Amino acid sequence: VSVLPEAGGLEEAQRRLEVVSTLARTEDAVTAIVVPAPPPEPDHAALAVAREVLEAAQEAAAGAAGQVEALKSELGRAACSRARSAQLSGAADCPLCGQALGDAFEQVQAHRAAEVGDAESRLTRATATRTGAAAALAAARAAFDDRQRDIEQLAAATLEWQRAASRLADAEEAFGVADRK
Repeated sequence: VSVLPEAGGLEEAQRRLEVVSTLARTEDAVTAIVVPAPPPEPDHAALAVAREVLEAAQEAAAGAAGQVEALKSELGRAACSRARSAQLSGAADCPLCGQALGDAFEQVQAHRAAEVGDAESRLTRATATRTGAAAALAAARAAFDDRQRDIEQLAAATLEWQRAASRLADAEEAFGVADRK
């Protein structure tokens, strides 16, 4: 008995088996690709608002720091004036104009002491303001960094989503080509 007539269909069967195997592999590849839902659009408006708040906080912190430095200088000048007037007495002559200091001397010393007290009080308030401005700046910087990190994470998620969608499209195309064979 000759097997040659039956073997003639073997090549066709092998070709069909390869096509079916290729179809099965590409179908498995298509079903294995998971494409997540597309990520939401980044909130660029929230980032812009956070940037504006950060810039305002930076300006406020710089202004408060400048105010503290100016008041430190003012306090130094007032303390020097008080120290100079403390070295004088009511019986002495004014070092600037030469007139007797007399009763006005006590008023000058009281005025100098009041200047120092006022400068110290304003410096204390300005220092508290600077501390608050520094805390607000830290919070604004953290909020801005959070918004920026959100944008970067969404950009990375969008890129990953695009890659997965592209892999799926490529696999579906390969499946379609294999199916047409």
